Amino acid sequence: MSNSFPYLTFPSAVPEVVLKQRRSAERLRAERAARALKAKATHKASRQVALRRAEAYVAEYRRQERMEVALRREAKATGNFYVPPRLRSPSSSVSAVSTV
Repeated sequence: MSNSFPYLTFPSAVPEVVLKQRRSAERLRAERAARALKAKATHKASRQVALRRAEAYVAEYRRQERMEVALRREAKATGNFYVPPRLRSPSSSVSAVSTV
């Protein structure tokens, strides 16, 4: 049904201010969703990096343990003793610096 009287216009059922608020709320919701999606991707990437670092750490220490066992067995087979290397303590390096 077309309006045969174009000069008769009726106000919309929803005020303009409410329509503007809805549009701005929708825009903010879309921006928030985009930020959340980006944050999720960034978090996933950082978790993958952390996992790779942890795997490398575990592999390094397993390799080190196998090397220690092999050296201990080799020393025992030749009738010697295996003395593990001394761990560097941070206090020994600090004491050299603090002799001011």
